[in-house]
Amino acid sequence: LLPDHPLDAFGVLNPAKLWRLVVLVMLVGALAHTALRLIGNRWGLPLAGFFAGYVSSTAETLNFSQIARTSPVLSASALAAALLANAASVSLFVPILWAVSPALLQALWPELVAAFVSLLLLSIFGMHRSATLPPDSALAQKRMFRIRDALALVAVIAGILVFSAWMNRVLGPGWAVTLALLSAAAEVHAALIGLAQLVQSGAMALPTSHWGLLGLLAVSAATKTGIAWVAGERGFAYRFGTAMLVMLGVVLAVTLLK
Repeated sequence: LLPDHPLDAFGVLNPAKLWRLVVLVMLVGALAHTALRLIGNRWGLPLAGFFAGYVSSTAETLNFSQIARTSPVLSASALAAALLANAASVSLFVPILWAVSPALLQALWPELVAAFVSLLLLSIFGMHRSATLPPDSALAQKRMFRIRDALALVAVIAGILVFSAWMNRVLGPGWAVTLALLSAAAEVHAALIGLAQLVQSGAMALPTSHWGLLGLLAVSAATKTGIAWVAGERGFAYRFGTAMLVMLGVVLAVTLLK
């Protein structure tokens, strides 16, 4: 029922597309919540971390870093959970790009698969020692289906889209690209939408978007590693940072081989 055309002066705020993102985020969250309820707690922290990553991989990196610091026995499980939360975040790139820029999704799918699979495989090393969550665990009972979170995410995306379009028009495409990269430190999905908008507006060539994606992942990984270093114990942060570097290396290799 919403207008399927831009309503703002910069031509970037399409109400139908933005609401489609809200629905997609809620759908993914609802599926994750249902799966966690059906499977239960026997798979421990890693599985709960994967589903929680659809809400906020940054928040879950902080959460599992704190768990590793306060409960050293859960360090391996917390690391696997943090990596799976980030794998879930990467998988969310697919429906978001499908909704806003199918052409960019088609161009970037090898890198997205590489990032997801590498994080998934890296997390498996800690899964066999995964601790079982108690039935009353706040993490196990955490609700995944929240319209407020979906609206907040899309509001951030809309703000970055307008600001990027303004910077592209007033200051040039270089500043708009810089903003997209820096915004990945706060919200990588919003940064991804900004990247898609730059490609659609012609400010960034489609071949260059491969390096743009790598930049977004690198900024996000650096931010989360810093969070793990501050909130968790040093061994956890070192292992988490190493895993993120491996993921970035795999994505870089795929980009160079294309």
